[in-house]
Amino acid sequence: MDTITTIANLISSLGFPIVCTCILFYLYIKEKDKNSVLMTYIQKNTEILEDLKQIIQEVMSKNG
Repeated sequence: MDTITTIANLISSLGFPIVCTCILFYLYIKEKDKNSVLMTYIQKNTEILEDLKQIIQEVMSKNG
């Protein structure tokens, strides 16, 4: 409830568009951080898949 009161006070003192813009900016920053973590995981998975591809190609050429 305290958060709602704080937001209501901010809206009454600053105005609805300013508060909405600040909240959207905050949410954008949070999503950007999540995306950077996900990109790190994707890059690591890509490196592992490339290594696995190389190993499979070596095994196939030895058995082939």
